[in-house]
Amino acid sequence: MAAPVLVIDDREPYEKIGDVLQEEDVPFEVDRLDVGDFAWTVNTELILVSRKGSDFMSSLYSNHMQDEFTRCIQAIKDYGDGKLFFLDEGVWAPAIGGPGINYYKRAGDEWWRRSYKQGGNKKVRTGSFVSMATAGILTIPTADIYETSLALTAIYKKSLLGWPTKIAAGLPKVDLKWSMSNSMTFRLCALWPHLREEVAESLLSTHGTIGNVVDAVRSNPKELVKETNGLGKTGINNILRVLGVEEI
Repeated sequence: MAAPVLVIDDREPYEKIGDVLQEEDVPFEVDRLDVGDFAWTVNTELILVSRKGSDFMSSLYSNHMQDEFTRCIQAIKDYGDGKLFFLDEGVWAPAIGGPGINYYKRAGDEWWRRSYKQGGNKKVRTGSFVSMATAGILTIPTADIYETSLALTAIYKKSLLGWPTKIAAGLPKVDLKWSMSNSMTFRLCALWPHLREEVAESLLSTHGTIGNVVDAVRSNPKELVKETNGLGKTGINNILRVLGVEEI
């Protein structure tokens, strides 16, 4: 039996998300969705996922989010059964000034105008998450579009398995030996976001030093991907962003 196809709305950054889904062997297609930003059906369920980043506040205050969730819930009811997830992308709770406030200031003037000129309540974001929970909307915070893609992949795979609830199910037992014994591997992993230990060791074995690895990344990133098992396009782009080099 073929795996269900995950549909990405064509207004989403589907190229970046698609790179991760492809690496994770998740079948997907891009189309215009009437409800949700991502959707698929599995067994007797309709799974809908909505994503908001810097547009969270404007969507909340304009009632767009309320309308979107209402239509998603109705679509699930019409289908018969399902789940609705919300991915809150880009906001870190410990931000100075309150939960996520500085993020919204940077993202645009909506939060500033509502909070300081029109008496907007700074508790509105937290309150909205409580309302989502009581409505049965499952909220997951993500750091960026990469982690959003990982969350989407995890939701998809858990839906295929019947929603296992054991928190540590399937988690590998990681031996973080580099954090104690191999300082060069540790430094490379610290520099390179999401770099796995075995890939770091392979790069250092081939190129000798961290400086040589960085030189190889800058000079020919595509070739480095080809010659390094487990690296991939997403992996190389993680370090290219750190170095301020154009992604491949």
